[in-house]
Amino acid sequence: MKTKNQSFQNKTENITTVSFFSILTITLICLLVAFISISKGADRIDSTEYHIITKAEENQQEGKYKSALTTYNHLIRKNNNNKDALYQRAECKKQLGKYQLAINDYVKYIKITGDSLTGLKQIALTILKAGNDPFEVIEVCDMALAKNRDDADVIYYKGVAQYEAGMYEDAKYTLLNAIDMKSDRVDAYKYLGLVYGAMKQYNKAIATTEKIIAINNNDAGAYYNLGLFYNHLSDYHHAYMNINNAVELGYKVDQKIYKKLYRKQKKQ
Repeated sequence: MKTKNQSFQNKTENITTVSFFSILTITLICLLVAFISISKGADRIDSTEYHIITKAEENQQEGKYKSALTTYNHLIRKNNNNKDALYQRAECKKQLGKYQLAINDYVKYIKITGDSLTGLKQIALTILKAGNDPFEVIEVCDMALAKNRDDADVIYYKGVAQYEAGMYEDAKYTLLNAIDMKSDRVDAYKYLGLVYGAMKQYNKAIATTEKIIAINNNDAGAYYNLGLFYNHLSDYHHAYMNINNAVELGYKVDQKIYKKLYRKQKKQ
């Protein structure tokens, strides 16, 4: 039979146990609420940043590169490791002709993400746009192809650089490889046509360039190049016809060349 003291002690122990578990439960609930609040706060920050980047990308698509660049600079000041903002900032700088600054950002992008293929690909394209040493482009492309030898873009950039370096035979095979990987690649046909033209294989240059017209019959540059190739074959009728097509599509042609071809095709 329990004494009054024992009964009181048991009640006290029960109250203590209940109080302990109540405090523990309340503490856990508070921690959970705090965690949810922090998570929601982080989500709000991420959501806000997402909308800012989206707006900046819209500005890029509309050609408002300076406005987009300002936004990306702001995001990077807040977080130096913001890879998306860093990559897009480099793209804006490239479009604005700030080529070396763009390359610097691509290098930082590689360091942050470890994605050397994407970074090297864009560095090669930037050097091409800048009109710098084509051998440097070839070197960067080889580094990228060591990561993925089947990257059609890099293969194309290498072919263009080889053409600009006067390596016509190498450029021919590289560009043919790029076309094999993507048969509707208009820009590769363009440079392959130029390669054949540089090698004085004008019939091949014409046949290659005509494939561009088959894909896009409003390509003024293709008509202009066809005119030049026909001119080299002394086929002034087709030369003038194609140059005239280029002019009608808005291509700026030297008027002296245009008038000279007109007179030649009249006599032929």
